[in-house]
Amino acid sequence: MRVLAMDTATEICSVALLEDELVRAQVNLALGNTHAKVLMPAVDSVLTLCGLTLAELDVFAVTRGPGSFTGLRIGISAAKGLALASGKPLVGISSLDTLAHQCPGGDGLICAMLDARRRQVYWALYRRRGAEVTRDGPE
Repeated sequence: MRVLAMDTATEICSVALLEDELVRAQVNLALGNTHAKVLMPAVDSVLTLCGLTLAELDVFAVTRGPGSFTGLRIGISAAKGLALASGKPLVGISSLDTLAHQCPGGDGLICAMLDARRRQVYWALYRRRGAEVTRDGPE
């Protein structure tokens, strides 16, 4: 399965192409609040690097928050447009879930956090048991 994933929830704009659990290409751009300018060129770069077209993808994935309101609108709108234009499904993924699943280590608690600005954070607790990570309460 080929998944084009986009994350615009933070100041870093990320696009990746996954094929059968292998990350084939990834672009991370830490250029500040320029997601509207760099997201679609990043999508094009990832597809070009993999030698694929939109028609050859199976699904689109995008972070749905929490995070920067403007960044999320840009990412979700772009992903929705690509999904509608190609007739492929679109999946929204929690920004905090993506952070928690990246945490290495053994069994235990994980607290995923994102800066919400104004001295506040978005957060959620997760529990890892073996390879399984589950949210342990609301975001």
